[in-house]
Amino acid sequence: MGPSARVRQPEWWGESGSGPRKRKSRWADEEPKPVIQLPDFMGGIEFDPEIQALNSRLLEISRMLSSGLPLDDRPEGARSPSPEPIYDNMGIRINTREFRARERLNKERQEIIAQIIKRNPAFKPPADYRPPKLQKKLYIPMKEYPGYNFIGLIIGPRGNTQKRMEKETGAKIVIRGKGSVKEGRLQQKRDLKPDPSENEDLHVLVEADTRRT
Repeated sequence: MGPSARVRQPEWWGESGSGPRKRKSRWADEEPKPVIQLPDFMGGIEFDPEIQALNSRLLEISRMLSSGLPLDDRPEGARSPSPEPIYDNMGIRINTREFRARERLNKERQEIIAQIIKRNPAFKPPADYRPPKLQKKLYIPMKEYPGYNFIGLIIGPRGNTQKRMEKETGAKIVIRGKGSVKEGRLQQKRDLKPDPSENEDLHVLVEADTRRT
């Protein structure tokens, strides 16, 4: 071998010839891993187990409402007694067991959407969602004080007392139940849209957007 000849080193040998080259471990991080930055509005809340449970129940209710299948298929013995029937102006009952089951599911659906929005303001609710209003019924003691004009006291001359209370509180105040509407107007109201509260005891219905109202 001549003096100018070079000895070929194996590939695993170090480039400087100082010794064998160390192999990289397959467990070592060859490159720094990128950090995934979530948008500020998410804040990881979509991964909250409670949010996932609410979304799951919301999807289940939506499927039930759109399926066309019976919503209350419990046997007769497992159901609570049916309320007094209410009919519309065509003689069709409007508070059937199926109707009440659908109302319960719609109410639960609205409440679930409200909870999700409260926990995640970036959540986009369905197009048909309407924020639920807070309601409270205050029953008028007509039996205890049969001769007292409660309706006149609440409404006031030309409705001024009722309007003043609504302006001061920001709430909607109406009188509902038996005796709240005169017979002639009651029939006109029934022709337009039946109101289940017509058969309830006389009461004041207070409706507001928030508890601060």
